[in-house]
Parts: sequence; structure tokens; C-alpha cells
Amino acid sequence: MIESINSQLFEATNSMRSKNEPHKIQVFTESFEDITFWRAILDDFETSQFQFEITPPSMDTNIRGKHEALNRELDILSTGVGTYMIICIDSDYDYLLQHSNPVSSTINKSPYIFQTYVYSIENYMCFANSLHTVCTLVSANDTHDTDFENILAEYSNIIYKLLLLSVWLAKQGDSKIFTLSDLSSCIAFNGKLILQNKNKWLGELHDKVDRKYQEVHETIQKTYFATSPQAWQSEIKRFEQELNTLKFTSSNAYLFLKGHILKDTFLDHLLRPICENRKNEMIKKIQTNGDNIKESIEAFKRKCHPLNDVWGTNMGFKSKCLFYKMLACDLETYMATLPIS
Repeated sequence: MIESINSQLFEATNSMRSKNEPHKIQVFTESFEDITFWRAILDDFETSQFQFEITPPSMDTNIRGKHEALNRELDILSTGVGTYMIICIDSDYDYLLQHSNPVSSTINKSPYIFQTYVYSIENYMCFANSLHTVCTLVSANDTHDTDFENILAEYSNIIYKLLLLSVWLAKQGDSKIFTLSDLSSCIAFNGKLILQNKNKWLGELHDKVDRKYQEVHETIQKTYFATSPQAWQSEIKRFEQELNTLKFTSSNAYLFLKGHILKDTFLDHLLRPICENRKNEMIKKIQTNGDNIKESIEAFKRKCHPLNDVWGTNMGFKSKCLFYKMLACDLETYMATLPIS
């Protein structure tokens, strides 16, 4: 827990540094796993006068997730963030919830709490425009064989209305009618997703989502709008428009789905066979290419990288992702406020 630490403590420490020594800005992330990501982000904003030092709030490497390592209620609301102490976190649904509860409100208005805007760092790593490069690094084959932007737009269109209900329930503080685990179970894929069968597996997903949507939609109506079904129709339409103003749309919904659901239950099943096919294509080309075939294949394999390693360091979202540009703008604004000695 970090509620007993505040920015003034680090400001006092900085005052004892020599004039030529950069001032340290303490950064708290949710867990050890997030340090690499936030280092890659904050590197772009360090100067000769200010350097970031990133740590999780807990030194227990077995603690994972913000609700254990960085307690939303305690740390977010009571920590003395300020000029020399900031927090960098996944948004979860808090960006979309805006000021509907004290924690979301604090995250959205504090100039010292930096959020991903998309659900989590994993969503950035799964940014559609970057996935071709991910597959190229995994397979050492730059063949443009997959339209990832179109696939994720189609996927988003399918899950959008169910995700909309999930966020609406989160706004009510309702964690029983339709949980994230329920959402994951509904949209999870099992086994390899073969690109040539895309229409089939997306069609099956569409049918599953339709059934679950009707079920959840009716349950919400009976629970919250039993006396006025029409009011529920008006409410969900109003809520959808509210989220649309935050740039949550049917074509980018995947960015607001829990990152591990997106990565582990969908994209992992899609990317692995794509990468394997690309590798096999290259090996076939090498085998028809004359001498030293065995050595050439071994050399090729050494150029390939494990998918999870590439995914974990994927920064391909920086140039084109709107929500990253929002985060970068927040950091630029913050850096401009720092005292220059």
C-alpha cells in the first residue's frame, strides 16, 4: 500500500540533490509486469532534468492485478500524488465510467494519475495496425496475408452490444448479472482459428453473442426497469451515445474489452497459426534453394522470436492509436508543469 507516501517526500529528497543531478519522479504501477511497458512509454518524456523511477506499490512478486497490488479504493483515493509522485495504471472501465463513482472520477480528473484509456496495456499490444509487424518478427516473414484491421473491426462489431451492457452494469456497481467471467466464457474461442474459415468462426461468435445479449438485456430490464421496459430502451440508447462521445464505437470495441480476454481467448488463437504458416512457407523456399539447406533453416529459425516475447514489447500502437495520443498529451501537459531549475 502506498497511502503513507506522498509527493512532498520525494520533493524533499530532490531538494538534497546537486544542481546537475536530475530530479527523480516516483512512478507507481500496478505490478512488476507493467514496469517494462511504462518504461517504454515514459522514456519518451524524460529530460536531462527529470527522470522517472518506476516501481509497483508492493514488493511481493506474487501479487498481481490492481485490486491486490494497487488498491483502487485505498491507494487511488488517499495517496498523495503530486509533482514528484505519479501513478500509471490500466483504465479498466474507469475512462468510460467517467465520474460515476469516486475512484473513476479521481482517475479521470487527476493530473498525476495516468491511465491507458483503452482497457489495459494488453489492448495496446493488440492494436490492429501493429499486428502485422508482430507476426513478421515471430515468423521472419513479411508476407502481407492478413487484414488485421478489418478482422478486429468485424470482431468489435460483434461484441460491441454485449460490451455495452457490461459497461452499463459496471456503472450501476452490479457485479452479479453479467460478470467479466461471463463475458469471457461467451466470446472465448477454443483451438486454432484458421483464416480461411473466418466467416464460419465469426458467424458462430455472432450467434453466441446474440443469444447472450438477449438473455442479459432481458435480465437487466426485469431487474431495473420492470415497470417501464421502454425506459430501458431509452436508457441504453442514451448510454451508448454517451460512450460514443468518448470515442468508444462499434469498430474499436476490442480496445475496451478486458485485455487478457482479447489476447488469450481470441488473438492468440488467430496469430499462432498465421505465424506457423509463414514460417513453414519460408522453410519451403529455403528447401528449394540449393546448398546448405540444414544450416540455412537453422539460421532462419534463429531469426524467429517467440510470440509472447514480441507481444510483450510491441510498441507499434504509438504512431496511430488515438487513445495513446491522448495519454501522450496528458504526459506532455504534466511535463510542462514541472519546475525548471
